[in-house]
Order: sequence, then structure tokens, then C-alpha cells
Amino acid sequence: MRLGLVLPCLVCLSISADGGLVRVRVPLHDEYRRLRELGLDVTGAADSVVRGYADDAARARIRAAGYEYELLDDSCPPCLHEFYHTYQQVRDSLRALALRRPGICRLETLGYSVQNRLLLGLRVSDNAGARENEPRVRFDGNIHGNEKLGCELVMFLAYMLCDSFGVSSRLTALVNDLEIMLVPMVNPDGAVANQRQNANGVDLNRDYGYMWNAWGQSPAWFSQPETRAQRDDCERNEYCLSLSFHCGAELVVYPWGCTPLPTREQPLFQRIVAAYGTSTGYDTSNMHRWYQVNGVSFDARYGLNGTPEITTEIAWRGAPPDSVEYYCLRNKEAMLGFMTRARTGIHGTVTDTATGLPVPAFVRVGPPSAAQRWFFYSSQESGDFHRPALPGTYSLSFWAPGYAETTVAGVAVPDTVNPVRVDVALRRDRGTAAMRVVCVQQNDTAARQNTTAPHLVLGPADSLAYSMSCGGRIVLDMGAGTEIVDGPGPDFIVVERPSANDTIVVAVGDSWNGPWTTMPLAVGTCSFDLASRSVPHARYVYIRDASRRPNSQPGAGYDLDAVVAINHNSGTEERVSGEATRVTAEQTTVRHVLLLSASPFALHSSLFDLSGREVMHLRPGPNDVRHLPAGVYFVSGRMANGEWRMANKVIILPAGRA
Repeated sequence: MRLGLVLPCLVCLSISADGGLVRVRVPLHDEYRRLRELGLDVTGAADSVVRGYADDAARARIRAAGYEYELLDDSCPPCLHEFYHTYQQVRDSLRALALRRPGICRLETLGYSVQNRLLLGLRVSDNAGARENEPRVRFDGNIHGNEKLGCELVMFLAYMLCDSFGVSSRLTALVNDLEIMLVPMVNPDGAVANQRQNANGVDLNRDYGYMWNAWGQSPAWFSQPETRAQRDDCERNEYCLSLSFHCGAELVVYPWGCTPLPTREQPLFQRIVAAYGTSTGYDTSNMHRWYQVNGVSFDARYGLNGTPEITTEIAWRGAPPDSVEYYCLRNKEAMLGFMTRARTGIHGTVTDTATGLPVPAFVRVGPPSAAQRWFFYSSQESGDFHRPALPGTYSLSFWAPGYAETTVAGVAVPDTVNPVRVDVALRRDRGTAAMRVVCVQQNDTAARQNTTAPHLVLGPADSLAYSMSCGGRIVLDMGAGTEIVDGPGPDFIVVERPSANDTIVVAVGDSWNGPWTTMPLAVGTCSFDLASRSVPHARYVYIRDASRRPNSQPGAGYDLDAVVAINHNSGTEERVSGEATRVTAEQTTVRHVLLLSASPFALHSSLFDLSGREVMHLRPGPNDVRHLPAGVYFVSGRMANGEWRMANKVIILPAGRA
């Protein structure tokens, strides 16, 4: 007799097509085996909770066996539990969700931890396997391994979105309108060891490469595989909003952490955190006002990608497992409201005037004064962008390597949830310059003097300069397909603001973290010839200030305006007439563009490397693969039954010169 198993059950959300989602409390973890025998399709099990799907017959057997359950109800909270997920449970639960909801869930391996554990992300959208013109929002948790409550809120959100799709009109609309990336466990090694740091003893939230300064035992910027994986995901996807969960207070904080100076978009951040704080009852603060910190994730998201990210400190450290339900419910409305904000602001696409193909562009947004604007990027695959913005009038400047800059002024953003749309076609142009800041270290943050910003060095020279600080360093990306190449005469110019005359050390390489080839020492605006160091090409430029101006002075260090390529690969011409290779049934060798035919069988296709890591979503038609390292890859199609079918071998050759 099982009367002892008749326990009150908490109600969860949504009903699946083939059965209701139920949650059962059990006295022993192994009871899930008995429930599976009774017909429960188990999607999660812990010491006292089993969760899964059951049709009418299975529910009858479960009730007859003495278990009580309740069907999903749209008005009630989902999958509430009173335990902390282990790494294995997170891994298996995400896999189960992706299998249960293949139409709206895509499980992605973002990388591997120091101890080779999977760094997983669950992408939730109405067409999760396709890259659509939709805002992308990101949530992550457990970057500190002993702050487990962050993982639980991301898992809660995953269950809620998946279980409510098709049932709750509000949540269905969010899934239909957005691409939502959920990364529950950024630091799985730390979570397993129940320690703040990763397996190398590094505090991952001091390892990010924006204003990095060797805090938290970090030996170098982006030194750890976990932070590199998160950085790569953000660069591939160009999220318009991001939120990271921590445990250290009950507080919502926003950038900057590295300086007391306000961001260019301080009112936007204040509006975002105020809404979250009002919903949850949490206090709000600028991070630096709480305490100064360098190398943190939200500074890097905003400083390197232009993505507004906030951090929610959910609870004080040591919150017991039985508080999970309370904090999930406390944050539920705030998380949904945060996602809704992604629909607002300025949305659009950037394309090539000649071909209509998407262009990954660098976009400055803000008031008419260019020095006061901030920036973001349009996506590489679709050329789309989605920028939250407060009501007001904005000026936007669009530029990409190999294209002429285009400015759209007088963009009026209304005080409504409906975004204003700005579609731009860029005209091809021979000139090119640095496209992205990869890493930056500034040594004068404590002096509170430097009001410039690293993104001012991007694009053509315009007399808007970044003061690097004495001894400061920066790594710049010239862009895939528009690398500097050895040609006649000087190959690139490093431009300093007029009237300045500071000394710098310059190095070049094909990888953002070296190895580097050092160029001759230079002063002021200077040109460099790759042939002087027998270098055939370089994608990345490393610059270190070698001046002696004290950091206590405003504008200390080299005043970097731009890095302009004279001789370079011509990515724009290749978009029109460059080498394009169609995927064949045997083996495909490609250099620039991979042509993919539409498949009547596969829901979508992706490119995988030899380790099995997904590196790129593919769409029918041309796919630019020049940003990928040369090597062997495989094209795989996902079938209607959810299985991935490995098929075509693809060898990507070095891009070569135009």
C-alpha cells in the first residue's frame, strides 16, 4: 500500500501534445523508476521530486498506485522544486527539454570547461533551428560555482517557456517573437566542487577582457575556457539584452564596475533595473557604487559587444534549497518583463546595396554628437539588429569594413512597446579599418579621469580618440575577410589624435591572443609594412602604450583614433564575385562562401567541427565561412524526428588574398 506516497504536489505549467506535464513528490529518488514503469515520461528527477509527461492511461495507473498529481495549469508557476540541480541533472534536463520540444528548443554546446564538462545553452524560439530576424535575449547563472540559485532561476525559466508554449498567450508570444538563450551553469567545475572559482582557481567574473586587470587570480584576459565560450557565443549572436544571476545580496546592478563614470546610456540602464527592482522588491545600484571590480561580464558585454547587461543578486549566499521556489516566483514577472523590453527601441536590417546580402555592421547610436553615442552590431548571418532605447530622437551611423559609412538622423523612438524600424543598405567602398575591440586593459580607472571609450577607435579615422592610459593595452579585430595583407609600401596605419605625440608598441597576428609579431617602435601617427617582419597577413592588431604621461592626468597614454588598413583582403568584392562552393554529397573544399541547397528532409542544418561542437547555423543559399579557422568540418541536418544526421565533409581553406 502506498498511502505514504500521497503528498501534496505543486502545480506546473502547460500541456504537451501527447500528455499532461505532472510533478510528483516522492520519498526516494529511485521512485522515478517505478513511475516510469507506470508510463510517466520522466524529464527530471531529484531526491523528492519527479517530473514528466503522462497520457490519460498513465495518469490513471499513477493514481491507482497511490501517487497524487496535478495537471499543468496556465495560471500556476512551473516546475517548482526544493533542490539544487547537479551538473548531471542540468545536462540531462536540458537534453530532455530539447527532445520534448524540438520545434522550439535547440541545445547548443558552447564549449567545454577546464575539466571537460559541457558548457550548455538552450536556445528557445518558435523556430529554434533557424536564424530569424528577431531580438536575442540571454540569461546565465552559476558563474560562481557556489552561487547555485542562479542556475535554478535559469532552469525555472527554461521549464516555464517550454511548458507554457501553446498554452499561455503571453509566454507563447515571447517565444514566437524572441530568440532566448539560457545558460544555467557557466561554471560547472565550480558547481561540482561547490567553490566560487573554476577548476583553475580563477574567479571567472574577473577574467573577462574589458578593463581586465588581473583580479581574482586571472592570469590574462579571457584566460579561461569558460569565459572564452561565453564571449564567443555573444559575438556570434549579438544579443540585444543580457542578464546574469548571482548570489551576494538582494540587489540589481548595472555597469560600470570598473569606473565610477556613468555609461553613455545611464538612463536606459536605470530604467531597466528600476523595472526589475520594482517587480522583485530588490534595491538597485550602479555596480561601482556597490564596489569596484574589473574584468566582469556585464562590463565586457556592454564594452565589447554593446549589449546592455544587468546582474541580479538574487539572495544572500547560502540560501537553502528550500528557498528555490520562493526566489523563482519572486523573479518570475521581472524576468518576463525584462524579455519584453527586447521588443522596444530601434530594429532593422543592414544589407549590401548591390547584392541585398546581409552585412554585419558596426552601429553607433545616441544623440547627434558622435562622441556621446554608444554602439552595437548587426548580426553576421541576417544583418538584423534590435536595440532597446528610451523614447527620444536618435542618430545612427552604420559602417562595416569595405563599406562607406551611412548616417540616419532624426530617428524618433515612441513611448510604446512597438519599435521603430530602420533598414539601411550600405554602399561598397575600398577602405577598411578595425571592426571590433577584442580585449582592453586600462590602468587609470582609479584616477577617475578618463572619459573616453575604446569603441571610439573603431571605423575610419574621425578625430574621436580613446586615451589608452599609461601602459594600457588593446587588441583590435580587422574583420574576417578584410585582414591586413602584405602589399606594396605600407600596409596599415595607426592613427593618433592630432597634436598628440605618444609612443606605442604594435604587434600583429592571426589570432586574438597571439602569437604576436612585434613591429618597429613608433611615435604618434605611424605606418607599418608587414614585409619588414616577413608577415604575409594579419587579422588582429595589438597596441600597447609606451608613453610616460602620468595616469593622474586626463588623456594619459596614446590617444588612439583608428587603425586603417591600406592593403587588405576585399571581403565586399567576394560577397559579389568571390569563390563560392556548393556542398556536394562527397567532400567539399571551400575558401570563402559555402552554398547550401534546401533540403526537403532536414528542418535545419549546421556546421560542426571535428570535436562535434556546433560552430555555425547554415541557411539555404550562400553562407560566408571566412570567419572560421581553416580545417575539417561536417554539415549535419536535423531531421523531423529530432535526430542529427551527419553527412557532408567540408574542408575550409585559408581565405587567402583578394
